[in-house]
Amino acid sequence: ANDSMTASEELRVEFTVTNELPEPAFDVTLQFEVDRPGKLVAVSSSRGDCRGSVCEISSFDGHESVIGHVIATQGPSFDEETEIKVDANVSWLLVDSGRSYWECHATAQLVYGGQPGSLIWTTEVDANGVGCGDGIEVGAEAVYATFADEIYAFSKSTGEAMWDYRRKNGLPDPVLADGSIYFDSWSKDENDELRYFIYSLDASQGKLNWRHSDVGSIRGRALVHDGILFFAINEETPDGQEKYGNLTAFDPTSGFLKWRYKVETWIATSPVEIEANVYFSTREGDEPFLYSIDPVTGELNRKASISLNANSINEYEEPLWSPDSIYIPSESNVLYSIDLATGEINWSYTVEGIGFNTPALHEGSLYVPVWDQISKDPFAMDVVDPEDGSLKWRYQPDERLTWVVLDGGSAYITSKSGLVSLDASTGIQKWDAGYAFICGPPAVVDGVLYGRAIPGYFSYIAFAIRGE
Repeated sequence: ANDSMTASEELRVEFTVTNELPEPAFDVTLQFEVDRPGKLVAVSSSRGDCRGSVCEISSFDGHESVIGHVIATQGPSFDEETEIKVDANVSWLLVDSGRSYWECHATAQLVYGGQPGSLIWTTEVDANGVGCGDGIEVGAEAVYATFADEIYAFSKSTGEAMWDYRRKNGLPDPVLADGSIYFDSWSKDENDELRYFIYSLDASQGKLNWRHSDVGSIRGRALVHDGILFFAINEETPDGQEKYGNLTAFDPTSGFLKWRYKVETWIATSPVEIEANVYFSTREGDEPFLYSIDPVTGELNRKASISLNANSINEYEEPLWSPDSIYIPSESNVLYSIDLATGEINWSYTVEGIGFNTPALHEGSLYVPVWDQISKDPFAMDVVDPEDGSLKWRYQPDERLTWVVLDGGSAYITSKSGLVSLDASTGIQKWDAGYAFICGPPAVVDGVLYGRAIPGYFSYIAFAIRGE
């Protein structure tokens, strides 16, 4: 976007919206907004009529573009900051499939100034597949993110792609520590059997440091603590009759095995570090247990029964660990707070929905995504007091929610059509930006949100957005 200022203190911003698909697009609507204190003056489009803040375009073929400009005033002076946002609602005809609709938003926000919610950079990514992993890691110079089966490194300041490392299958969930990236992945052999791998990459160049193969099924993310790399690895006997798990410790530099701690059932959670010990939990029959392991020796510190029936625990969601408590989502729409020292229930909170993702803990509040019984989508965010399980406030817009990211006094919540910043203590909205189809949770570091989005069919972008 190019901008210029006139004597009448007007801001002119050029825009381009491109149909990235080979199929023709039709019934295209461009909707423009100007953040206060700006005022929209005029919109012009090369391929359709514009009235007020809306441009209607009949159709355009694959890889064609609509160009135009927006004119806005900003008063009383341009020392204040204005953002102009372009939303494109597009539908197209898929070959041999009848009429099909797709709603997307322009990948680039047209920005003047550096206000909260404005873009710092975006980078298009040519990924080989569909999907985003869960984790984004941010280092001193680079941002590391998964797109489909590839890990990319982007310049933290410019967004330029520095390197990428492609795996055959899986959605790698990278962990950054001491100049290396650690992750697990999987592929199928010639007999269609799953094989699991652990990787270490040089974070500056993306080159392989070492790899382990045939390690067993890995639960959750890696943990690097006090110079040791930990994975929870689940295996079964060749006849499939017995299942067992190993908390496995590696030397992160060489990849050499340091020790294993074996349990006679599958490990149910990722390993976490709490007060210099490594914790995980298991389900043994109808009873869940938590384990505390000495990270240096691999010896058991303690094993405690959790006061819940294992069948009620949501096995697809990780619990949330804190120094005093573990918060466990259940299949019965109840969030349990468990005392980490005793394994006893502190309190329970019943959600008005069908369940929820793993909650997040930030500055004395638990953020609990709640799912709708009919749509099976998250529709609200309950903010709960971690001391007694009482509800502080609820955020419930009229659309599907996806992720919550917490930083300082702000809660950033993504949805199908945008990114909202809320006051973390009250839930009052600070700003709303139209960044659509964000996939995977963003990461926020030093007031900047780094993330990924899927703006179109098999297309990806990485982005950096100004927070507070």
